[in-house]
Amino acid sequence: MKYNKNKKNKKRKNKEENKSKREQNKTHKINKKKNIFRKMKKEDDSYSIRFKHSEDFIDAQDLYAYCNYLVFKSFNNIFYLVYATESNSIIYYNIEDKSKIIEIKNCHKNSIYLLKYISDDINKRILVLSLSSNNDLKVWNSNNFECILNLENINLEGKYFTFSVCFIKENNKIYIGVSDNGNNIGPLKVFNLEGNLIKKINNGGADYIESYFDEKLSKNYLLSSSLYSLESYDFKSNKRYKLYEDLDDVSHPKTYLYYSKVFFIYNDDDNITKLIGFRREGAVFFQVWNFHSGEKLKKIVYKNYFYINDACLWNNQYLLITYSEKGEDMAGKEDNYIKLINLKNGEIVKDLIKFPKFYLFFVKKFIHPSYGECLLTFGYDYIIKLWKLK
Repeated sequence: MKYNKNKKNKKRKNKEENKSKREQNKTHKINKKKNIFRKMKKEDDSYSIRFKHSEDFIDAQDLYAYCNYLVFKSFNNIFYLVYATESNSIIYYNIEDKSKIIEIKNCHKNSIYLLKYISDDINKRILVLSLSSNNDLKVWNSNNFECILNLENINLEGKYFTFSVCFIKENNKIYIGVSDNGNNIGPLKVFNLEGNLIKKINNGGADYIESYFDEKLSKNYLLSSSLYSLESYDFKSNKRYKLYEDLDDVSHPKTYLYYSKVFFIYNDDDNITKLIGFRREGAVFFQVWNFHSGEKLKKIVYKNYFYINDACLWNNQYLLITYSEKGEDMAGKEDNYIKLINLKNGEIVKDLIKFPKFYLFFVKKFIHPSYGECLLTFGYDYIIKLWKLK
């Protein structure tokens, strides 16, 4: 009897010990997974980049879908969202309380297809530039919403469509760069804020131009993207600085991003100034150069054919792109995404946001006064949506 009792106690003890070991092993596996995840998260913070839909920010049924919108903070600490309407007006919204500040009606005779802004630190004002399809350019003072410059038919020859414009800040003065088009025709023109043509740069025309100020070198550069080339110019000397080769191939020469950016400039962890270029449709590729040497650092071709309408940088580590497999002609017939691309290797990390049945026009990162880093998106539903980090 005593023997049976000891046997039972021993059996019970072994059972409890085995159970304890199983629990320890289970805890060890969980902790191991957690440690692996922590290590991955430390090495790649894309794990922390997740968004949730905060609100339908603005019902913008009157927004002209083929024109970009602007987000900036004014010198009187108002966070503005600015967009153009189908009736050729410009609307200023207060981002914090979502109130309409002003609608500047009938700004142009024709459709407004491009908006730009720059901070005029000397005069403590934000200047907004609007460009219309009949080559009329206007600059607005965002302090009082008055037009300070009106250039009619900035394409002086009057023959070609003006594709792109940009602001340039040099020695505390602000200038405006204007490109005719990308068919190797007109030179890049530079105007001052008095409307005077001060110089021409023979870049052979461009689909898209942008300025870049290198703080280390204290030098301004103009970037020019045409159908087959991507170049930079020294603003002071007017000479070509670098040609960034192999942006495209002859078999599918479509590099257009229309009025959105086709390239970005950023400084990476190695403190190298890098230039990114990518083709928006077809066999899309992603390419990186050393901005100052012109050396091609990497080129990654994505096998799947898809369509990119807009993109934005996220903290100089990732590129966020709007994505559609079929393209613009399939809008409303498929799901669309914002994809996250790792700038170090060009890999598509993950789909950040899914938009069922709505083609996306624009995605923009901005700093919200309450939520911090956020995204604004706009698509065929004509709703500007606000997304904040989870």
